[in-house]
Amino acid sequence: MDEISLEDVIEILQDVEEDVDYENCTTLIDDRVLDSFDILSIISALRFSLQHRLNFRRLCFCCIPR
Repeated sequence: MDEISLEDVIEILQDVEEDVDYENCTTLIDDRVLDSFDILSIISALRFSLQHRLNFRRLCFCCIPR
């Protein structure tokens, strides 16, 4: 599985809800900063990002002459 950086995650989070301090807030769910729709959007965005990276790596690997 490919890795995703903290900066990538924060960027995805900011796309969902930009007025939140994601680096310091530890109660995003408890304080209802993010609702269930936001969480589903985040999961979908993370999955898309990882899938895109893996497909790109496969494409690059397939294009390397042997």
